[in-house]
Amino acid sequence: MLILDTQNVIQNVEPAIRDKRYYQAIAMLTEQSLALNEFGMNHNDSELLRDAKILSVYSDRLYEFDEETFQSIKIWHELSWDRSRFSERYW
Repeated sequence: MLILDTQNVIQNVEPAIRDKRYYQAIAMLTEQSLALNEFGMNHNDSELLRDAKILSVYSDRLYEFDEETFQSIKIWHELSWDRSRFSERYW
């Protein structure tokens, strides 16, 4: 069941990313990673633990990507906050 759930999560993450709902995608990946990790630890299943780590890496990278995007927008706003003062003409 966990493998089928993982497949569903991966299929649902794609549209979330496409729609720029990064935190929803991160939440789905993290939740599934935790479920795989818990079951893998309790049943000594190295394959499930490997899958949990892969989902965790994807989630971390998606978080970093979103943070980079946010930072670039923030910097752009900080650099352009007072554009009017540079566009006015003083005769």
